[in-house]
Amino acid sequence: PRRVKVYILAGQSNMVGHADVKVMRTNLEHGPDQYRDLWTPLVHNSSATGMSWVEFDDVSIRAVRDDYDSHGKLTVGYGSKGVCIGPELGFGVRMHERSQGDAQQGEDQPHVLIIKASWGGRSLYKDFKSPSTPLPNDVFLEQDCGSTSSIEACTGDYGEYYRNMMDVIRDTLDNVGSYVSESGTDSSSANGGGEERAIEPELAGFVWFQGWNDQYSEYARVSYEGNMVQFIQDVRADLQAPNLPFVIGVLGVEATSAIAEAQRRAGQDHHRVLGDSVAVVETHELLDQPTLEAFSNWTQDPENWARYGCQPPYHYYGSPRFFYLAGRAFAEAALSVAQ
Repeated sequence: PRRVKVYILAGQSNMVGHADVKVMRTNLEHGPDQYRDLWTPLVHNSSATGMSWVEFDDVSIRAVRDDYDSHGKLTVGYGSKGVCIGPELGFGVRMHERSQGDAQQGEDQPHVLIIKASWGGRSLYKDFKSPSTPLPNDVFLEQDCGSTSSIEACTGDYGEYYRNMMDVIRDTLDNVGSYVSESGTDSSSANGGGEERAIEPELAGFVWFQGWNDQYSEYARVSYEGNMVQFIQDVRADLQAPNLPFVIGVLGVEATSAIAEAQRRAGQDHHRVLGDSVAVVETHELLDQPTLEAFSNWTQDPENWARYGCQPPYHYYGSPRFFYLAGRAFAEAALSVAQ
């Protein structure tokens, strides 16, 4: 059988990714040099004019985000509206590099499939509520649901995006051949026949990058740690993968917030119930000073800002550099935890 390592990337808008590819093109044309050096290996022609982006034969992706559902070989454009990147690009490139290193050492080189399921503006306490996580108390529910909706109808919305996420994962795994057959050599001539090799998917890791929408309710802030731990347990149970490596991307724009602290505790203080296969990545460390300085002066110098980002701070400034490096950091953590 053809081995396929499957990684799941899930969360809200910063897993969707709002770093516009046009910023990367600007880097290739106008720098700065350290950014140009990031993108040059990802293009067939290092000139931004008439260039084409590399597609990785050994990494496939299905990305379901907001109103988009697309799949193919890993390349740019699997973020927001099909014109942006999120963490998936750096994640997949790092996995490609790992596979190439294994191949050079004569080791098996499995294909990589990324399943990205992400929707902007979604909370953990409500939208991604996992099945075993208790509902809030009635007092909170009355406030959360408002006077125009019955509690019963309102609570039916709790967990909607957890269910959507699991539907995407299961559908992709059930039809895995549809999502990897376009990439690499999975047929025929290599086997001396015309039939495709059977595909053997292996769940290899889960990355969670979310948190913004849980900041605005005391209940959501206080319950986040427990909700996160329960989420991990339920994902593993639902996927029948009790030791599935799990990576939490810590909220970086508000790195000292209650949510960020809860994410750290969830990933570091629950070994008894989660085991040792959970890691946290400090995303705030990946924001660079030139981007922050360019944003602070963007109204006076928009041309300079266009070389660094395109979004407000809550989307990590729409910085392609940030999202690319975050994806690589998530991949490193997933590989480390798996060992």
